[in-house]
Amino acid sequence: SLDDYYSAVDQSCTVDEDCVVKDVGNCCGYGPRCVASSYSPNTDLVTRLCEKEGVFSTCGIVELDGCSCVESRCAPKN
Repeated sequence: SLDDYYSAVDQSCTVDEDCVVKDVGNCCGYGPRCVASSYSPNTDLVTRLCEKEGVFSTCGIVELDGCSCVESRCAPKN
């Protein structure tokens, strides 16, 4: 399921440099998120799950100015 995919996204880190912005996908297409630099998103899977689950997203422009490591998880910089 989409929830399973998103909960498995690797956002672990020890320092800010461990975190990068990558397109993890969403039902609109582009879904940037702060993730571990070693994580490889599967946007094709997201597309298939969106179709299978009949999920549609409201599309908007999401801009992330970078990421930080906060309590061992990658998070958008404020």
